[in-house]
Amino acid sequence: MRTPRLSAPRFPCPSPGTPGSTRRGLAPSPALPAFGGVFAHEVYGASYERIQLLFAAFFLTSFLARLAVVLTAPIRRKGVVFGVAVLLTPGGLVLLGAGHALPLFVLGCLVLGIPHGLTYPLSAALIADGVAPDEVGFANVVFSAASNIVGFLVPPAVGLLAGRWGYPTTFLALAAPVAILAAALLPGHGQAPRLRQPAVGAGTAGPAGPAGEGPR
Repeated sequence: MRTPRLSAPRFPCPSPGTPGSTRRGLAPSPALPAFGGVFAHEVYGASYERIQLLFAAFFLTSFLARLAVVLTAPIRRKGVVFGVAVLLTPGGLVLLGAGHALPLFVLGCLVLGIPHGLTYPLSAALIADGVAPDEVGFANVVFSAASNIVGFLVPPAVGLLAGRWGYPTTFLALAAPVAILAAALLPGHGQAPRLRQPAVGAGTAGPAGPAGEGPR
């Protein structure tokens, strides 16, 4: 018996508005947990106890945002909600980098917790809506790989930039690419894009042939 050849399903390279590109635009996701405590301690003199409270605020809003997704499911306009979530990210970064006060730093952590909680479940839902059912597993692998690459590359890059520019300027610099991504996501993304059209005969009927024959 011949062993069938296995090949990965064809999955198109993501464009800026497709789920595979979403995590790459959210560099603050790994940057804040890695350097937020050092930032608050060196710039604002926050104690270690307060730093733990800052992270608690960040992850609390992240949890509440993810809980809101569960309670309001199914979300019809996932692309718009995702674009708004990404749009909150540069706002939170500006509060971190230009706030010049610890209370504004706390507010920035609260704001950044919202996209941190929303982007993963919305991205998973957009993937499920945007690819064929037999390609969902492969698409999720690509998405997870992109997430892991970002988590691996961003902290060293932020550390190098912070050594040259300082933490406030570095976090402000992260806001620019995220704002560009948000602007690209918001227009025309009320519904998740279809990445592949269904083949003729899979759920659709072609022209009817003579009796006893299938579609021509």
